Amino acid sequence: MIHSITFRRWKSFLDTTLYLDQMMVLIGMNASGKSNVLDALSLLKALADGEELQEALGNLRGGAEWCVLQGYGSFELEVEIHQNEMDNIQEKYIYTIRINVKNNIYIEYESLELYEEKDKGLFLYRTETNNDDSNIFRLDILSENNSYDKIGITTSGESILSQVFKINDNKLVNSTIKYIIQIFRNIFVFDPIPNRMRSFSKISSLLIKDGSNISGIIASFDEEFRKGLQKQISDYITRLPEHDVGKVWVEKVGKFNSDAMIYCEETWPNGQTFTIDTRGMSDGTLRFLAILTALLTRPEGSNLIIEEVDNGLHPSRAKLLLEMLREIAVKRNIDVLVTTHNPALLDAMTPDYIGFITVAHRNPQGYSELTLLDELDALPKLLASGGVGYLATTGKLDQAIEAEQEQGE
Repeated sequence: MIHSITFRRWKSFLDTTLYLDQMMVLIGMNASGKSNVLDALSLLKALADGEELQEALGNLRGGAEWCVLQGYGSFELEVEIHQNEMDNIQEKYIYTIRINVKNNIYIEYESLELYEEKDKGLFLYRTETNNDDSNIFRLDILSENNSYDKIGITTSGESILSQVFKINDNKLVNSTIKYIIQIFRNIFVFDPIPNRMRSFSKISSLLIKDGSNISGIIASFDEEFRKGLQKQISDYITRLPEHDVGKVWVEKVGKFNSDAMIYCEETWPNGQTFTIDTRGMSDGTLRFLAILTALLTRPEGSNLIIEEVDNGLHPSRAKLLLEMLREIAVKRNIDVLVTTHNPALLDAMTPDYIGFITVAHRNPQGYSELTLLDELDALPKLLASGGVGYLATTGKLDQAIEAEQEQGE
């Protein structure tokens, strides 16, 4: 799983690190850098998928021009990945890529390093020298006899990571590349939009970023798995609304059973029972359904990133949402990163959540930085005056971070 990502000259970041865990909450004011973190994760997935750099960067907010910190010509992402077994780190990998976007988009440097022993790394591959030709790279790549083959590779604008299989037969290198690529491909930035869920959807095994095909995703599984999935969704969602929801299920429709719709059985206080579909569900219920679907259907080992996770959800259900995220993430071995502006959600975080909160903020020079909440020396005193939501809303959290930065200078 991804342990950390270091951003160097990436968008509004000069040099800062994001740490990931089973569940992480990213908070911060508008324009603090939260969206820039999500864009970097999306880029890693695109690189693993073999997208050309021009296309991958162009699909991000602001395009290639705004991917690099103003005043610089290149950015660098460094990803530390831990292969765990029973909570013990078995192996550690560091993937690094530096991309120039000043005049032409090309990879300046890329490498993958394996750490089998503490502080002792072995490069599986790396660029031999920086090269301003967007098509040709000179690589050092580990061979079967543990020496390095020096070869040339035509990139066609793609990451080297996505191409090593074509040029190498070292089993260690190839098995590691497969593992890293799978980790990156399982990154999924999810931004469910309720209005796009209010219709029938095609049956599919690939969840769309906006959640518009959640009906088709649930319907795509075999009957036994689908029944279990529907029961899990029903168990969680019955605790959400004011009315009594008895169950949630999916039915296939159409002549060829190629589409699907989610239905919900709802009982009102007067005893009347109604069956409704997504067209009659509230925005909050649909977002909750979409998040549940993603949590319960994404492959194990995934990184699931949810923007504004509690958008449209009543503040009284914040605690339920946190419990659900954490419980399912642990059960299914999925790392979850969520962003939020909601003080009710932050105030619902008990002390055992504090270590999983990262604050995005601007430093005195204007660069974005990421600070783990529990690293603040003033945190005990701050929490004595109120919850995290209160501290964020009143500005006390940012003031404390700024004060500690000034003391450290």
